[in-house]
Amino acid sequence: MASGITLGLLGCLFGLGAVLYLVVVPWTLKSVSTYSSSTTVTATPGAPTGSAAVPDLDSMNDYLTRLMWVAGLTFTAVSLIFLVAAYGSIFLKRWSRPLAIFLSGSWLYIGLVYMASLVIFSGPMQQDMREQMAEAGAGAPSGSQMFGIIMVVGMAFIFVFGIALPALILWLNWHRDVALTLEYADRKPRWTDRCPIPILCLVFACILIAVFTGTSPFLGALPLFGHIFVGSSIYVIWAVIALALFGIAWGLYRLKITAWAALVVLVVAGIVSTILTTLNADYQVIYEQMGMPEELIDQSLNSIQGTWQSPRSIIIMLVSALPILGYLIWCFRFFRPASNSAIG
Repeated sequence: MASGITLGLLGCLFGLGAVLYLVVVPWTLKSVSTYSSSTTVTATPGAPTGSAAVPDLDSMNDYLTRLMWVAGLTFTAVSLIFLVAAYGSIFLKRWSRPLAIFLSGSWLYIGLVYMASLVIFSGPMQQDMREQMAEAGAGAPSGSQMFGIIMVVGMAFIFVFGIALPALILWLNWHRDVALTLEYADRKPRWTDRCPIPILCLVFACILIAVFTGTSPFLGALPLFGHIFVGSSIYVIWAVIALALFGIAWGLYRLKITAWAALVVLVVAGIVSTILTTLNADYQVIYEQMGMPEELIDQSLNSIQGTWQSPRSIIIMLVSALPILGYLIWCFRFFRPASNSAIG
C-alpha cells in the first residue's frame, strides 16, 4: 500500500510535467512569439552579432517546442506506467509486484549512474561556470561559491529522489511475504506468473525502449555508430529497432534462449554505438537537424568537447554498462530447461 501511494504520487507528478511540457510551455512560447511579431524592435548600435548575439526568436521557439514535445510524450508514458503500478499495488493485484520491482530497480540504476556522472564531471562543469561568470563580469570566488551551492543541492536532490526513494520502493516489494500477500488477495493467476520476475524486467525494458525510441523522429536526427541519420531513414530505423525489441520481448517472455542471445547482441551493439557516436559524431549536424539556433550551436559544441568527448564520459559508459551485462549473464540460468519455472 505504501509503495502504491508513492508510485501514484510520482505518476501524478510526471503527469503534471507532461501538461507543463505539452500545454503550458508551448502556449507561453506562442504568446511570446505573437507579442514579439507585433512589436517593432530597433537594433541597438554596437549590439553584438554572431555567436554572442541573441538567437532568433522564431527559430528558438521552434527548437524549444520540438524539445517540449519529446519531453512531454516521455513524461506522459512514464506517468501512465507509474499510475498503472500504483493501481495494482493499492488494490493488491499480483501483477503489480513485478512492475514495481522493474520501475524501482531501473530507476535506482539511473539515479546511481547520474550521481556518478555528476561527481566525475564536476571539474569540467566548474570550469565552464567560472568562464561564464568571468564573461559576465563576476569574480572567481563568486563562481566557485555558486557552483558549490548548485552541486550540493543537485546531489541532495538526486540522492533523495533518484536513490533513496526507488530503493525504498524496491525494498517494500522485494520480500517473498509481499508475493504471498498478493497471491492471497488476488487468487486468479495472472500473465506475470508465467515468467520469472527477472525476465519480466527484461521484457518491460525492451517494450519501454521500443516506445521511447519513437521520439527520435521528433528530434530530426538519429545517431548510430558515429553516423547521423536524417529524413525518412529515421522512421525506417526506428521501425526496425522497435520490431526487433518487441520480438525479443515476446521471446524472452516465452523463455527462448535465442531471444536472450539477441538481446545480448543488441546491448553490446548499443554500447559500441554510443561510444562511437560520442567520439566521432558530428554534433553540429545533430543540432542543425534538431532546429537549434546557430547562436547556440557553438556554445553547445564547446560544452560537448569539454565533457562528453572526454575520457571521463567513456569511463562512465563502460562502467555503467557492466551491471547491465552482468544482469543479462545472471538471467541466463532461467533459460535452461530445468529452470523454466516462474519464481516469486
